[in-house]
Amino acid sequence: MVWHTRVTGTLFPNREINIHFGVNEQGSISTYAYDVASLPSWLQRVFVGFNIAPSGPPCSELLSAQMECRPANTIAPEISLQHNLSTFETRFSESFGRPLLHSGNDHHRLFASLHRFKANDSASFLALAKDIARVVVDGLDKKVLRERVEGEKKENLGSLKLLERLVATKSDAQIAASTLSPLFGLYDLRLADAHPTSKDLQSAYSRVAVESDAPVHIQSVQLFDSISKCLADIADQISGE
Repeated sequence: MVWHTRVTGTLFPNREINIHFGVNEQGSISTYAYDVASLPSWLQRVFVGFNIAPSGPPCSELLSAQMECRPANTIAPEISLQHNLSTFETRFSESFGRPLLHSGNDHHRLFASLHRFKANDSASFLALAKDIARVVVDGLDKKVLRERVEGEKKENLGSLKLLERLVATKSDAQIAASTLSPLFGLYDLRLADAHPTSKDLQSAYSRVAVESDAPVHIQSVQLFDSISKCLADIADQISGE
């Protein structure tokens, strides 16, 4: 799957077939009937098996691209997250002379499996948060952070708290705490995937700016947006912008 805009992309069932799709406001995937009719019969049967009655208007960005030849100038949050993580890593290396992300962390492979469709209920949403945390939080090299934060040897701080201390040296403690709040919320969601409690979930949802009562497909996009913006903000703080 490849994303083109915020809510449109292309599916690749195999190397020879591609299907342009869009996601409407209800979270349903839209394709053009003509495109489906052009598919091999075995793939048509797959579409028929998962077809549902129309739910809301078609995807506006898909209509704009296919009917008006005007692709939307938007970016999928999945792509934005990957871009901002790369920018964060670059800014850190430029500022401190060392890469922050583990060299063995295969981000390209991990990102290939990260997308909003992985979540279709509360449990799978928490699993998605866990997967994002694996890429973003687990990828931080705690040893590098320890080398850059004074006085940490006296305290057994985790990688996020060390990063917060480091960002505070570029701004102040209050700004650093506010900037990193979504990452702490993401980590709380990761823990909740194993041991969910109502109180912990409400706090975590709040920190990652996800509406706890929103449909799951909206929550997934909000989660990607929040963590992506958080990484961009951290990159700006580190580089003094």
